[in-house]
Amino acid sequence: MPQAKITAWVISAEAAGKTNVKLAEFGGFQRDRQALAQWLARFAFEFV
Repeated sequence: MPQAKITAWVISAEAAGKTNVKLAEFGGFQRDRQALAQWLARFAFEFV
């Protein structure tokens, strides 16, 4: 049975016009999804 894999991207732009891309991969288990939520929370989004 294949393992679930979640790939998350965060793309942001700086005021100077530079684009930043962050990539992370997580498994499909609850602990992995919690790690994904913690990783995303670090970025303090203004809007999605």
